[in-house]
Amino acid sequence: MNIRPLVDQALGSPPDLLTDLLTDEYDKPVLDVLENVEMTTAKQNYLKGVYSIIEGNQEHIHFLICQGISMVRISGKYI
Repeated sequence: MNIRPLVDQALGSPPDLLTDLLTDEYDKPVLDVLENVEMTTAKQNYLKGVYSIIEGNQEHIHFLICQGISMVRISGKYI
């Protein structure tokens, strides 16, 4: 999935408007594949690309919230 056009549209039309972004469970794609190192790395790299697009357009962002999963159960323990 290529979200660049969606982000460009949200951040760039018209360019003088500010955008609010809400990202819920931003870490879920990585957490879902923690057992598979190759998939984890691929998902991390994808998310880095997504957030670098957002970072590169921060002058257009009025408000940003990224909410992750608050508790992760690994080996019977919550971290």
